[in-house]
Amino acid sequence: KNQSCHSPKLIASTLVMESSSECITKGRRWYHPDTILGECVDLIGNTTLHPSALREWSKNDKNEAASAGLIKAQSSKHGSRLRGYGKGGNYSLYEADGRYPLWTAEDIRTESGGRQFVMKDNSPTGYHFHNFFTSAHEIHFKYFSYSHSSKEAMSTPLWEMADDLDLGVRCAKGEHRADDDIESFDNATGKFRPIYYLNEEVRRMRHLTWQNIVREEEGKYARNAQSSTIDELTNGINEVLENKEQEDEGPVHENFSNSDWDSSKSVVMGLASGYGLNVYEQFVGSLRATGYPGHIILGISKDAGPDVLQYL
Repeated sequence: KNQSCHSPKLIASTLVMESSSECITKGRRWYHPDTILGECVDLIGNTTLHPSALREWSKNDKNEAASAGLIKAQSSKHGSRLRGYGKGGNYSLYEADGRYPLWTAEDIRTESGGRQFVMKDNSPTGYHFHNFFTSAHEIHFKYFSYSHSSKEAMSTPLWEMADDLDLGVRCAKGEHRADDDIESFDNATGKFRPIYYLNEEVRRMRHLTWQNIVREEEGKYARNAQSSTIDELTNGINEVLENKEQEDEGPVHENFSNSDWDSSKSVVMGLASGYGLNVYEQFVGSLRATGYPGHIILGISKDAGPDVLQYL
């Protein structure tokens, strides 16, 4: 009862890996995943103590999408918070005796309100595996269909689709710039890394998968390499890995072996209420595409559609 729910999130300082664990965006920290107290979550917390905020969208009595402009409904569970009711951290129009509205899944994802934590040595406290797909088609489809979709995504080469993907392509090809913005797995800031990719062979296989995707994409768009080819880079990586096995001194995780980590006994948990089938397909599908065999536990709404239930 003492939690105001004004800023209830704990936010990770997240290392961003673009398409491969060997392609880390230098100097960048993302701010997901987030955790939040249950008593501040919509459909869990007390709505008497935390009245709903005004939002940008609602439904009429016939349960049809309202078509006559912007509807502001105190009881609405849909859409973003209005400014003054929590949007961008602005609560200037919200009055609830020192308490603030409960947070929907969208609020948790998009709104500010919490503290970001990082390790003392500046190691990350979270990891963002961005575009870890198994084919170029899956990436094109993502950018064609997700919330920031592009109508030209299915016919645009990966390196022109987004800055993140351009970085990933340059990383796959070994192309570096004067203001190099790419770090390898071993050279990233801090000593902590995602456990799954401490296995050097796992990293190598993922990077080769990404290189194959880029090679096929280059063949499709007939783009000539301006520096070392991916074939040369692949051979170089294999040679380096073979040499490293013969060195006395290894990286921080030199004693790590496949038997030390079994991801099939792991679990990924998340709050995913109120989404359509396409969102679950993107989240669960991309996670499985990395080769992750463990459990996935999602909190979904009790009235989820049959297509969602069948897929999950």
